[in-house]
Amino acid sequence: MILLFSSAGNWGYTYRVHRNYGGPNGKSAQDILNERYARGEISHEEYARMKAAISA
Repeated sequence: MILLFSSAGNWGYTYRVHRNYGGPNGKSAQDILNERYARGEISHEEYARMKAAISA
């Protein structure tokens, strides 16, 4: 019984994390990178390097 509740809790947590930080409703890595570059958090060289790494 404890194992059943533990498994259900783990599934629920995993479902929420993937729904909030990935998938069709979440931001992609490219979106986040573009936002960081637009805010000036990273230089053009860092942006280009990270964009190439994401695309690979």
